[in-house]
Amino acid sequence: MNTIGTSDALLDMLSTGEANVPNYSCGRKDHLLALVDAAVRDISIQMSTLADTYKVPQITSNIVSAALSDKSQFSFFYRMLPKEGIHYPGIVQLLLHFRWTLIGLFASDTEKGENSMRTLSPMLVRNGICAVISEQISPAGHTAPLRVAISKWRQVNVFVHIVEFFAVWDRIHLFHSTLKSLPEPIEEKVWIIAVLGERKIKRHIFLKYIHSVWIYIFQWKKRPKDSSFEPDLFVQPQFGDQSFLCSFSEDIISVKGRRRCTQKSPLKTKVERNKIWNQYNSYIYSLMNTLAHALNAAYSSISKRRRKEGEERLGTQRLQPWQFHPFLKKNKFCNLSHLKLYLDQNGDVTADLNIVSFIVQSREDPVIKQVGSFERQRFIINPDALSQLRLLNKSLPRSKCVENCHPGFFKQARKGEPVCCYDCIPCPEGTISTQEETGRELIQPHEL
Repeated sequence: MNTIGTSDALLDMLSTGEANVPNYSCGRKDHLLALVDAAVRDISIQMSTLADTYKVPQITSNIVSAALSDKSQFSFFYRMLPKEGIHYPGIVQLLLHFRWTLIGLFASDTEKGENSMRTLSPMLVRNGICAVISEQISPAGHTAPLRVAISKWRQVNVFVHIVEFFAVWDRIHLFHSTLKSLPEPIEEKVWIIAVLGERKIKRHIFLKYIHSVWIYIFQWKKRPKDSSFEPDLFVQPQFGDQSFLCSFSEDIISVKGRRRCTQKSPLKTKVERNKIWNQYNSYIYSLMNTLAHALNAAYSSISKRRRKEGEERLGTQRLQPWQFHPFLKKNKFCNLSHLKLYLDQNGDVTADLNIVSFIVQSREDPVIKQVGSFERQRFIINPDALSQLRLLNKSLPRSKCVENCHPGFFKQARKGEPVCCYDCIPCPEGTISTQEETGRELIQPHEL
């Protein structure tokens, strides 16, 4: 939906009758209590600007920009998932663990890509990792500059990609075309996708120059055996149109022309369920589960207060949007979510993550291995998974400018080159270096 359609839809929800007149009620019993948001950043901001006027809670199931966490601007905006970039420290630690200190860093040619580059790049620099190729690119962009950069830095075998998951294959295609144009041999490249999320990667010709694809995904809590949670539950569009009367007008501006969803009967048969598993549906289910608990708590609180005050009104007390906010605290999302969420030292929602690698096979689908995790900001590697890599004859490639300087040598910077590139010079007479270069410190010779 675009911004115009969003505005009209919100005005429709906040109004009664045939015309969109916000804050006017004429015998209407139902009213807007909360907004469930899965929109992009600009649309979310637009929704929040209008909804805040009426103190309507806005709950998002997206991983959103840190800008939307500013309570001075977005007082009634609630995040179910962590903000962008919580896994960046885990990516840095992964690079350091395998001594991948010479990398390529790529982001989409968007505002989101630019903000992500601005956040991740300083973290790499502080840890002695050189992004000698650092570019924002678009799928329709020219490959010539990219080809020149990769050709110059042939020893870069690890690419960190900040890209939306729907655009991953476009990015792979672009890089396949670029690498294909270079003279052979081309060593297999490691791809680290710096966007949280899970997707399937199948065998394809575009994976020819890829060693493995590494992603960070959310950890899930273990469900009780009697749990009714079904992550693959999703209403098929056809079923929704026929049974829930959720058809819409073709004119996106004419929101009043649509029919609202009216059917409330539950789904009972497998035919009524979508067989395609989608992790996003799990996020939505978890959000709605949390929202339902909060709503129940809010109504219970009102009922208790009425009994305490001795009120004897008939019917259900009408809950106002502003009365809903105390029950939408961050710890509610952490406790009721099916993800392993918790609050960090700043009170922000964060999560435990798994590190999964898709090991590319030439004639088969990639082999999926959980190679580690990032829990409570602690990097954990799975040595068994790494041993299995060797059994697959898929040793991890190097991605450094030079090898370590051994005892008896010290690092001397190369003029005009990144700090990760240096020469190992024998120690002058009367001095000696006693430790290997760690990749993050300059080792100077010690006097005897």
